[in-house]
Amino acid sequence: MPEQENDTNAEFDQRYSEKNTLKLEPHLHICIDLKIALKILTTTIVQLTFKSSLAKKEINIRKKIIDAEYVRNIITMLQNNLEKTYIIEPNKKIAQAIFLLLVKIA
Repeated sequence: MPEQENDTNAEFDQRYSEKNTLKLEPHLHICIDLKIALKILTTTIVQLTFKSSLAKKEINIRKKIIDAEYVRNIITMLQNNLEKTYIIEPNKKIAQAIFLLLVKIA
């Protein structure tokens, strides 16, 4: 389940929820099912984006916009831009979700 570290954070952390360690090979990407589905209001979208702590290590995710029409589990794509294998331990924060209100443009 997404979690907000504190009331002043705009984002909700997404964790790697598998029980086994994940090896992300150099210059490859992998899709990860976050095992959550959200019911999004039609007045809201969710932007799934990278964790800065991983981006500093050259581990990025493909940004994703989720709207009310998307009703399946959220899947994210992690990419390793390093020359070495990167290990992702269970329960590691791998992405963040930011909830944004849509503004009606007339």
